[in-house]
Amino acid sequence: MRVTLLLAVMMGLGFFGGLFYASLTAGPAPVPIPTAAPDFSVPDAKDAAAAASVLRARQLRDRRRRMQAEAEAFLSELDDAGCTLDPVEYDRYADTGSYSMQFDLPNGSERKFEMTGAQFKGFAVDAAAELKLSNLDCDQTGRYFQVEKDRVRVLEKRRIEARLNGEIVEIQQKRNLILSQDDDGRWKIQEIKGAAVVR
Repeated sequence: MRVTLLLAVMMGLGFFGGLFYASLTAGPAPVPIPTAAPDFSVPDAKDAAAAASVLRARQLRDRRRRMQAEAEAFLSELDDAGCTLDPVEYDRYADTGSYSMQFDLPNGSERKFEMTGAQFKGFAVDAAAELKLSNLDCDQTGRYFQVEKDRVRVLEKRRIEARLNGEIVEIQQKRNLILSQDDDGRWKIQEIKGAAVVR
């Protein structure tokens, strides 16, 4: 009986001793990691308005870039057609457009051309021929593009060498062009306005 009691006491002490030892050697209890609950709330109206504003600004910027690139390509085609005081590819002018250029000549006189796009095309105006200028050699010195709603304004400076009455002259020309697309999406010259000095 004593032996049995002694064994029971020893087993009890061993069990509780094991638990005590395990509590000393075990690491800290794991910390639960909080997980974010899905957000089913309605987006704030201010956030939605800000996102829409950013999208509109991006679309406007992309549209301006596209319009400028197309206007640059249009003028590049005219440059490739040859050196002239003004484009003589008459189908590039809008009938409702306007043409206005003033030329100060070496003899102190001036010559001014003012007409609608339809008249410019109808009379087949070639300012160089009208001014008796020949052998033109163009040097594009500067061209600045400004997109304005549905049109592109082009400010440019040009230096041109030519012959007048057999003598070499230099032409300093400043032009303000307005380009836009017609109903068929073709780029047209809506306005040419400027001045040139022939020396």
